[in-house]
Order: sequence, then structure tokens, then C-alpha cells
Amino acid sequence: MPKIYDNIENHLTKGLNESLEVSQRTDFCVGYFNLRGWKEIAEKIDSLSGETVNEGKDDFYRICRLLVGYKKNSNLKEKVSKKTGNITYQEFYPRLSKPIID
Repeated sequence: MPKIYDNIENHLTKGLNESLEVSQRTDFCVGYFNLRGWKEIAEKIDSLSGETVNEGKDDFYRICRLLVGYKKNSNLKEKVSKKTGNITYQEFYPRLSKPIID
């Protein structure tokens, strides 16, 4: 059953870490992602064993997949991690976006 995290009664960081303790791999799909928040779950992600998943016609060994929603006013950035290799992500600039309500 889905759980709603409001960060008042149910805290997202605690819920994610509890779920990751009993997981082999994980997928995240978010509308916005800030790299500073990754430190809250990084230790648990590093301890995942991973597993093979089917993606189309091929099988891939995966530990964690992170899908970040598309933003119009963003730049594609790349970082190099000693543990995971290249990481590509979108850097979003809210001040460049047209406000929803003028």
C-alpha cells in the first residue's frame, strides 16, 4: 500500500532508509532532485547488493536508477564518481522559468 510522507508525522528520509534496509535494488522517479539530499540515503544505497533487471531486449545489473522529471530550463551536467563512474543529471534554474501564475 502506498504511503504518504508529509515530513510532519511520516518523514521521507526515515521511510526511504527503512525500505532500503530490506531491498536489493531501488528505482526512484522524482519531479525534482537536489544532490544535497542524496547524502540522507547514500549509505543505504551503497550497501544494496543489486540484481539483474530486464530492460527491453537486454538484461542489466542495476543497484539504483534515478529518473528525474524533465525541466525546460535546465542544463545537462556530468559528474565523475569514484564508486559509480559518470553521473549525468539535469541542473534546473528556477529563476529562468516562467512562473505558473504571473
